[in-house]
Amino acid sequence: MMINTPPEHPLEEIAQVFDMTHKEIWGSHPQKVVRLLGIETEEGMRIAEKNVELRKTFALDVDLAFWVEYPDGRRWILHLEFERETRRITPKRMFQYNVLLALANDEGEESLQFPVVESYLVYFWPGTGQSDPGVYHHGENPFRYNKVFFYEMTIQAIEAAEFWELLAFAPCLRHVQATDIIEIQKKLQAHIDDPDTLHRLLIFLAFYFKRRYNQNITDVIKEYDIMATEKASILERWAEYEQMRGIERGRIEGITEGRIETLRALLQNIQDIYSDRIAQLLAAPLRPLVLQEAQYILERALEGCDDVFRSRVKQDVLAILNGRR
Repeated sequence: MMINTPPEHPLEEIAQVFDMTHKEIWGSHPQKVVRLLGIETEEGMRIAEKNVELRKTFALDVDLAFWVEYPDGRRWILHLEFERETRRITPKRMFQYNVLLALANDEGEESLQFPVVESYLVYFWPGTGQSDPGVYHHGENPFRYNKVFFYEMTIQAIEAAEFWELLAFAPCLRHVQATDIIEIQKKLQAHIDDPDTLHRLLIFLAFYFKRRYNQNITDVIKEYDIMATEKASILERWAEYEQMRGIERGRIEGITEGRIETLRALLQNIQDIYSDRIAQLLAAPLRPLVLQEAQYILERALEGCDDVFRSRVKQDVLAILNGRR
């Protein structure tokens, strides 16, 4: 059963905590991101976040994007997405984001080429992303993106990049043990000067500790920030709710893909014998759906069909669904 109303959240910042926190931490420290990902660096290179200098001629829904500019004139766009789970639709969406970023930042007649966009997909939780192929096949030209398994990184790699903020997510790292959390907390406190930022990071450290080890962080660090621990408990309840929503979204996506494949199978080899009876047969799997979703599924199923045939099928099936036949 679909859950339509979220649980109450006394703390407003908890509501979109996963995406907002990752975007804020990674988006505020582009130099650290470049070091962590092992991207080529040069003295004098410049990195600009998309909200500052990336043109927005499209309503882009990317997580983060930066212009990376080198002193010799080379420049390209670094694109980052963050995932908590493996999804079948991800390769297609990564391709979409990549193309839209190139189109949105086309320099027109000033350049004969679209800007180069290098896309990175960061998976945080252990085991996620392993089945992600890292490629989307569009015709004969495969589009490839970089998969980054955060959970395979080491504390040493994070320290080398001086990306201290990411220590709040250390429990996600495969090789980190529960007892390591004492030293991790000390490093956060030593390197994060702003009290508000430190407090938020301690919330996430407590939250991910509970998720990974199924115990409260106060079991290991008795004097841990009490308020941060309480907020982490609220975050845990929100995460459970989001997990249930994610399961439901996945189920619906699976049903949608199943309907598309069903229609594609029915459409095979019927161009020469198309009839009103076949239109009724095609409409059957779409009847329980709202018209907009039915039209989307029908469009997907008709991809690659002859234009005249596709137009006739759409017209007949939509007329049936609208009750006009």
